[in-house]
Amino acid sequence: MALLALVSGFWVYNTYDGRWGSLPLPKVADIQGLHGTIGLVLLLLFPFFALYCFHWGDRRLLHKKSWAQLFQGNWHAWQRLANTLMLVAVTFALVTGQMMQRSGCPQAS
Repeated sequence: MALLALVSGFWVYNTYDGRWGSLPLPKVADIQGLHGTIGLVLLLLFPFFALYCFHWGDRRLLHKKSWAQLFQGNWHAWQRLANTLMLVAVTFALVTGQMMQRSGCPQAS
């Protein structure tokens, strides 16, 4: 779901902005609506994902002892860091997406 949100977000950027470059992607009529729908589904699934991450999957997140293991080349510590950063990134994306929706950002035409 997060990958779909990332792809549709790039497609929105490519369609309406593209100031840092763009790809020759086909125009989708309501790509912003599709991106918003994917974001809504992700928002509805996020509480279950967070519950899993903080209770049953907490061993897969960064711990205090993982910081010391990062520079020793411990692969599991790096994977824990990546998992934690992905959780933070999804949280940030959902919060900022909801803030943009509530602030009344105009739909690009």
